[in-house]
Amino acid sequence: MPDLDDLLIGLSNEILPSLIQFTFLLMATIGVTMIAANLVWMYQMLRDERGMTSTGLTAGKAMWRMFFAALLVTPSVTLWRTADAFLQGGDVTESKVLAYITDGVDTSAAYCNQFSDAVTLAFIFVGVIGIYVAYQAIDDYWSGFRRDGIRVGIVFFAGSIGCIFINDVALALGNTVGYDLGFEAVCSNLAGGEG
Repeated sequence: MPDLDDLLIGLSNEILPSLIQFTFLLMATIGVTMIAANLVWMYQMLRDERGMTSTGLTAGKAMWRMFFAALLVTPSVTLWRTADAFLQGGDVTESKVLAYITDGVDTSAAYCNQFSDAVTLAFIFVGVIGIYVAYQAIDDYWSGFRRDGIRVGIVFFAGSIGCIFINDVALALGNTVGYDLGFEAVCSNLAGGEG
């Protein structure tokens, strides 16, 4: 029976990269659908000359909903621009994340490095799901379903960025406190990166 770490490494080679790509595709599809729906609602408002739909959606709210839906259409661009703003570049994750998503974990690397790459992929997947939850909370606010949607959305978005760029967050925290943090530091300390 495989160990938990062997199972995680196997998942990161076979399932997680495809699952992350599928989630990006699903988010983009939802974004395009929401843009189209809001355009239809705006057309109905203009056609009927009422200024709002029967559900209370105004043109301003529809424009905000389209803006956030457009962010879902280009999630990778949105993520890296956010990383530039919050993490001063996101260099550690940016150099590897596209390789993670397309190739999975490098099986020729040391076992600890394989495991750390697999855990990073799992964090990326959780972060991508969190970004959709943030979008849903903000969209619910503009739809009138949730009064605290902006606050919840901001918290989920910030947490998601932290999950996706976990290596960069660990590097920034390590530079702040003066210690090497993160998976690479752990692997180099465990038997010189061989364990």
